[in-house]
Amino acid sequence: MARTRRVAVRCDLATATGRLHVVRSLALAEELALRGVQVLFVADVEADDWAHMQIAARGLETVPPVTTADDYVELVDRLAADAVVFDAHRLPHEVYTAVRGTGRPTLAAVDGDLRGAEADLLLDPNVAAEEVQHRLPRDCTRLAGLEYAPLRNDVLANRPISAPVPASVEAPRVLVLLDDVDMPDAGAWVVRTLVATGRPFDVTVVAPEAEAREQVQAVRPAPRQGIAAIAPDTRLAERVVRSDAVVAAAGPSTAELLCLGAAVGLVWVTDADVETYRQLMVQRAVIGLGSVEALGKDPDAGAEQAARLLSDSRERARLAESGWRRVDGLGRARVVDALVGLL
Repeated sequence: MARTRRVAVRCDLATATGRLHVVRSLALAEELALRGVQVLFVADVEADDWAHMQIAARGLETVPPVTTADDYVELVDRLAADAVVFDAHRLPHEVYTAVRGTGRPTLAAVDGDLRGAEADLLLDPNVAAEEVQHRLPRDCTRLAGLEYAPLRNDVLANRPISAPVPASVEAPRVLVLLDDVDMPDAGAWVVRTLVATGRPFDVTVVAPEAEAREQVQAVRPAPRQGIAAIAPDTRLAERVVRSDAVVAAAGPSTAELLCLGAAVGLVWVTDADVETYRQLMVQRAVIGLGSVEALGKDPDAGAEQAARLLSDSRERARLAESGWRRVDGLGRARVVDALVGLL
């Protein structure tokens, strides 16, 4: 009987973008599992309770990360890993080269800047990444752009079978997703901008911190405006599909919203998000509300564009169809095809 293949996934949870790393890694793990490959997470699962629960819910074995290049070579030997996936922004170049030097196929996820990453496959699934040229390591293949965006099972299970058509309603249901933004005021700032439009709506803000939810609930709505705040749960993809519009922060998770056919109003938080925001604006795939910081200083800064998202059902329908067609949900299969093809 043939031995079950094993893939070690070194995932970085102990950073501000840790959840983005784990979401991407989980999507690849789910695809590998469908193909009968055993996945072992090398991650500091104590660094993030949400990530720990997500990994545990899938029955994935975890081992703590190590430190030096020699440690990683010893670790992948001990785990009998047939291939290694890296999704971490803090690893030194020596770790990549040492593990690759063992002869195992390697894949490294990056976001624009390679940050010293070296692997047989480099994955950059960000918007318009395919248009940016990089000097690549020797014998390396780059998988770039939204066509390679790895999406989790719950997103794919909730993807509509055809492009959605948001209804023309007086008070649209708006979902605000800022659960991966390390800024407690962000949700309240976005809601104040929605309130400033004077338009009717029913908004639900997803915020992991109790303080952030309290700030949202403290915003005073205008007539015919409803405001609620909830903690993240396992039904976010469902909530996206049931919403008439979604306001979220630009970043790797934007691909999930596009795949689900959401009419997206986008904000940006850090300089690293600006290029994604700008590219999606150029492609007319989202309505841009500006930076979260600008909304915090002046709710009216994004009110005109927010009003367009709330009031123009034809524009919401156009955005929904555009996103649904742009991200087809097959990205993770394309990535795993490339990795398995090296085994």
